[in-house]
Amino acid sequence: MEKNSNSTMPLIAAAVVFVGLAAIGLFLIWPQLDNDSEATTATSTAAVAVSETTDRVPVAGLEGLKRVPEDATSCPSTFGSPDVTSSAVASPATSCEFAEEVRGSYLKQPMRYGLVTVDARNPAMGRTQTMKCSGSPVVTCVGGDDDVVYLN
Repeated sequence: MEKNSNSTMPLIAAAVVFVGLAAIGLFLIWPQLDNDSEATTATSTAAVAVSETTDRVPVAGLEGLKRVPEDATSCPSTFGSPDVTSSAVASPATSCEFAEEVRGSYLKQPMRYGLVTVDARNPAMGRTQTMKCSGSPVVTCVGGDDDVVYLN
């Protein structure tokens, strides 16, 4: 009988290690699962704001634009960047100055092209606004006072 209890010890140890590794894996993956649900919400909001004729491609589980919509207004760049070179706005209510602030805040983020939340100063409003950005190759940022900014 002693022999049987010793033979089950490796199985019990393996089970404990397996459960521990599963718990660690879940702990590491959980924030990404939470971000995916936020990304779906941000993407849905952005899709409402863009023209129905815009070509879309799936990117890493997010809906991304292949190009800036034709009805968007391109903004002059106020600084250079090799990664994201330009910005555009979806409506005249959103200023190009704010779009460039969003671009600058986006570029300061260490992680890009997934769901990224940025805070950017809106010079026209005189306050900081939060924008949720996602997509690739065109990044769509939504938030503030129903603002939509495209980064490319």
